[in-house]
Amino acid sequence: WMDTSGNPIGSPVAIGPGEHPRLTYEAGNNLFLLTYTHANQRKAVFLRYQPGPSLTVLNAAPYILGTQTWTVDSFGGAAYVSGTGAFLVTWWDAPGYPGQSYVRSLKPDGTLGATSTLTPVGESHEVPDIACGVSECLAVGKYYNDAAARRGLWAVWLNTAGVPTSALFYLDVSSQTHDDPLVAYSPTQNTYLVTWTKDFGYPQAMRLTPGSTSGSAVFATTVNKLGGQTRMAYNGGTRTFVQSMGGWNEDVFAQQLDAQGNPSGSPVTVSNGPTRDSRTAVAANPGLGQFLAIYRHDVTNIRGLLLQGALIIMTTTITGLGTAAYAAHQVGLNIMSMSYLPGWGFALAATTLVGQNLGAADPAQARASGYTAFRLGLAVMALMGVVLFIFDEPLVRAFVPEDPTVVDFGVGAIRIAAFIQPLMAASFVFGGALRGAGDTRTTLIITVSSIWITRVPLAYVLAHPLGLGLVGAWLGIGADFATRATLFWLRFRGGRWQSIRV
Repeated sequence: WMDTSGNPIGSPVAIGPGEHPRLTYEAGNNLFLLTYTHANQRKAVFLRYQPGPSLTVLNAAPYILGTQTWTVDSFGGAAYVSGTGAFLVTWWDAPGYPGQSYVRSLKPDGTLGATSTLTPVGESHEVPDIACGVSECLAVGKYYNDAAARRGLWAVWLNTAGVPTSALFYLDVSSQTHDDPLVAYSPTQNTYLVTWTKDFGYPQAMRLTPGSTSGSAVFATTVNKLGGQTRMAYNGGTRTFVQSMGGWNEDVFAQQLDAQGNPSGSPVTVSNGPTRDSRTAVAANPGLGQFLAIYRHDVTNIRGLLLQGALIIMTTTITGLGTAAYAAHQVGLNIMSMSYLPGWGFALAATTLVGQNLGAADPAQARASGYTAFRLGLAVMALMGVVLFIFDEPLVRAFVPEDPTVVDFGVGAIRIAAFIQPLMAASFVFGGALRGAGDTRTTLIITVSSIWITRVPLAYVLAHPLGLGLVGAWLGIGADFATRATLFWLRFRGGRWQSIRV
């Protein structure tokens, strides 16, 4: 919890495992709705603040909104619907890619409405957000069709039960990228403000009146934040919006907009140094007429920049193989992300046990616990490899049942993933053990060096000049894990980590 000036109150409280959280507040009942992704599901819990401070979690187990097997940028929005006692929650999923977006109503007592599918199949409709007015709601999201070089925003009007009342319509369609779409409602003007970033980092805003299917552009800044992510909030006390924006290795800035979305003044820098990545958030305090912005700050974010650069090159390498190969690659990553969860679990165990034993001045037990975690992780991930190899085609068909070309590509990738499971176990567990000992500099150097020296060049050479296609790219991934596993093991066996001062 924080006070109205942003100062922490008490200590952080663990809610549980998850990622891509969104928090929505409803003042009438003093409720916070937290939605997030975990175990391939979009989940929700209700929270309430009590003076003291204390945190009350109103539902003992998370409510399950729907399936979310696609965990990359698996964001969704939520809005409280006045007079119904319910929230409308949006999320998206891509079980067979491209993605589709959904909405569902949820009450604090756990009553769930029917799931409405907001978007059709065939083109990607992702990252939905939602805002509600008096008698209607507006859902917006990111849209693209790379084959047709069409990108923009999708939108649809809903009633207060979450049922679409209009056909799907599109905003700002062009060949440029559109990211981070958000929507907020201004009750004083009875208008909706949609914001997004365009062309990898230029914030935009558009105003829509209830029921309209075309908006008027009101704001487009020339300030670019590479890879930036925008967030927005409306303040009823000041009757203004604020849009926050951060980028890779750049300051965070905020732009105030009036009740109709027109810019008020110049962008204001709110951070005192480069952010670790583009994640920001902003919230309004109507009582004080203030906004509060938060962001991740890290002056040593070279690791993030290098890894992001490697990801861009790898993506370019694979997209150069065609749409089917790229779709198969994404399916392979989804399947592999599930297979290496045990490895991450044993890596976390190694981190904890090695750190505890070194703290107890028992380096021998620290070494033994690291090897024990590795042996257990190796056994489980080797078994996962057998499962992947035996059920390679059924697993891929579960994601793309009607595309034989993608299935053929995906089977090749999954077979490679099956063979590298033991290497991943060694990489994860020995790397985790070193981090538990405080040897984080070594793990950073090995990880970044292996990706740039092994994965990136090998994936390109094997995929393109040598003509191995997607299989070649995945062989490059396997070589990267082999390199990391070997170097982490040699470092752990050497024992210098036992004397590092933390």
